[in-house]
This record gives sequence, structure tokens and C-alpha cells, in this order.
Amino acid sequence: MFKFKFLTIILGVISMATQAVNAAPSSTPNQDIASTQALIDRIIPKDQRGDITFQLEKIPAKDGQDTFELDGKGNTVIIRGNNAQALCR
Repeated sequence: MFKFKFLTIILGVISMATQAVNAAPSSTPNQDIASTQALIDRIIPKDQRGDITFQLEKIPAKDGQDTFELDGKGNTVIIRGNNAQALCR
């Protein structure tokens, strides 16, 4: 129960931080992943995550629109998106 509430709060904070993220149109997949990981590290320092890990994956846009998927497996939060802005939603 605690982990669920913790993850809900974390994802809410990440969602609010999206307003500050502006992905450059020419950004590369590695830049998108690196900038999103840096945002997660600033918001949730590694020493405060416990056994929760984040896995970031790039996926193609759907119908020309930003695409975002959130999944989980065990203690891993899997975030997929077509660019840095979508990954941070």
C-alpha cells in the first residue's frame, strides 16, 4: 500500500515537472532518455527510491501525436514515450 501511494505521489510530481520540459525537435533518443533520467534523479534522489527503479524506453509516435505509456513490473516503473516531453508526462 505504501509503495502504491509513494509511486502515485512520484508520478504526480513528474507529471507537474513536465511543464518545465521542452524537448528540442532535433533531440536524439539518447538525449531524450538522458534528460528524462536527469529529471527523475533531480525529483527523486536515488537514495530515497528504496528498491524502486525506473526504466525508460523510446517508442514511435502514434498518428503524429506524442505517445506516452506507463507500465510496471515488480519494483520497476517502465516509462515509454516518443520524446523527452512525452517521457516526462
